[in-house]
Amino acid sequence: MDQTKRNFSVEYDDDQDILYLCFSQRSEEGVAEEINDEVFVRFDPAKKKLINIEILNFRHRIETAFKKGRKNLKVALEDTLLPE
Repeated sequence: MDQTKRNFSVEYDDDQDILYLCFSQRSEEGVAEEINDEVFVRFDPAKKKLINIEILNFRHRIETAFKKGRKNLKVALEDTLLPE
């Protein structure tokens, strides 16, 4: 396995409800491909490098996956995604 240090960050845009998994510290051009409903992967085919993954409607997806009615999950999501 390659032990090279990799840059990785997670960002959440509350206004757009998009979760970004970023594999680069700077903006890079690349090709975007929708790999699932509202899940996009952006990559550089020449370098065979993953740039980022964007998950649209993230909050809805999480609430649906964990059954929206669970109060503790709702509180955890709000505290995690919308810190004061």
